[in-house]
This record gives sequence, structure tokens and C-alpha cells, in this order.
Amino acid sequence: MSEEPTRDIAIDDPEDYSTSERLKHIYQARAELREMRREAALHRHTRPKKALAYYRTAVESYLMELDTLFQRDEEGRYLWNDHLFGTVTIAPPGDFQKVRGHYVDQDYPMKNNKNLKVASIPEPKYVEFRGLQSLFDVESPIRRAFEFPSVSELSGSPEITLVGEERVNWTTLNEMVSKANGYVSDLGIGLDVDETDEWKI
Repeated sequence: MSEEPTRDIAIDDPEDYSTSERLKHIYQARAELREMRREAALHRHTRPKKALAYYRTAVESYLMELDTLFQRDEEGRYLWNDHLFGTVTIAPPGDFQKVRGHYVDQDYPMKNNKNLKVASIPEPKYVEFRGLQSLFDVESPIRRAFEFPSVSELSGSPEITLVGEERVNWTTLNEMVSKANGYVSDLGIGLDVDETDEWKI
């Protein structure tokens, strides 16, 4: 499919959007995003963490080319600041099994080869991706600390801090790209409408 504009350009701001150079950057970023998404998808199951990190980088680069477009009207500002694209759930780390009233993680040795014992498991933590800009505000991978009340004297502390991590998922990233493509298409800078469908997978 052609990378060149297929219809008249509706953007008329002479300072930012009327030059062909600006449009070239947008089309180049979109082409690079599609290619990086295809490559990431090839490794989605064999190297899921690296594939997601790679795809997220591509989405961020694409959105950086478009960011000021979203300040043109109320719909754009809503997509940039407020639309909920998804929520990432970060589970407490560890593989705990309940043993005689407490929880033991046999894969996490403490001092003297003793296993990690805790009194309870903290609740998961949630990170919302609200607005396209949120992709730039949340670290990659997303890390959150969890406080586990200890029942082991070997820990030397009434609480043990462990860090869990997660990554923004494919569904959220695809939804961001789909909404961004749809919005840019409505502005009339030549993004074919039917191309937006591939990002909903």
C-alpha cells in the first residue's frame, strides 16, 4: 500500500503541518511502526518480554511524531489525556505455597538456605494507561514494590520487600495505535481508513 498521501491535506497550520517534510516524518514513522510490529509478532511467543519492549518502543516513536496533532481539538485532547486504553495488573512476585498457616516460596532461598516464609500475600497492584501520553509516563518494564509480612527470624525485619514487574500488553498498544490512526485519518492527511483495522487484532 502506498506510503504517500491519497487525498487533500486538511491541516492548514503553516507553522507546523503544511510542509511536506512534516508529512514525510509521519508516513515514515507509520511505516517503521508496521515493520517493527511484524517483527515483534514473530517473537511474541518465543521471546515475549523482548517482543513487547520492542513493539512499545515503536509505538512511542510513532506517537511522538503525532503528539501535537492531538492538541487541535477536544477529541484529540481526550485521546491524548483521558481515554482509558487498558490496565496492567502487577502480581506480587514469588511462587508461594500455603504451609501450616503461612506461605513459603521454596524457589527464593533466604540465609542459611532457608526458604522465604511470609504471613500473607499482598494484593496485586494496577496501573491504568489513561490517555496516549501515559505511555511516556510509565516506565518499562513497570515495577512495583510489595511488602510481605515476614514470619522468619532469619529475615531480620518484620517485612520483606520484593519487586514485581509487568509490561504493557499487546491489546493496549494495539488500541493506542488504532485510535491514533483513526484520529489522524479523520484529520485528512492521507492515512487510509482501512489500514486502521489491522491494529485491532
